[in-house]
Amino acid sequence: MYETKTAPIEAILIMDTRSVRSGLRNQDLVGNWSRLYKADQLYLDLSLKVERGSAVLMGQVIEARPTDAPASEPALKGQACLKTLSDSLAAQVELDESGGFRLDLPRGITHHLEVRLPNLTVRISDLTA
Repeated sequence: MYETKTAPIEAILIMDTRSVRSGLRNQDLVGNWSRLYKADQLYLDLSLKVERGSAVLMGQVIEARPTDAPASEPALKGQACLKTLSDSLAAQVELDESGGFRLDLPRGITHHLEVRLPNLTVRISDLTA
């Protein structure tokens, strides 16, 4: 439904909290992280929460708009897709009205995340919980 004819754009990591937390000793934070990525005019804000052997990837797609753009622009429409290293679809959800999504991320397995919008697909490679 949201497939584009061009290859996905690889998002660039611009912030990662893992390096900030490296000195903390609180075991509740082990494995948890927040990252901010940029691709084209989009930001992808991702958080991984690890609890009792399972992991949840939460994200929000934020569109960079000029300061004079109307605030009542329509919400982003699209999907967040979790793919295996062989590019098989592992999970897929629609973005909510705020551009948010939530996916279960299997522990110890590397996946790719694709955010598919009507005219653009953004890819984040090598996500592991």
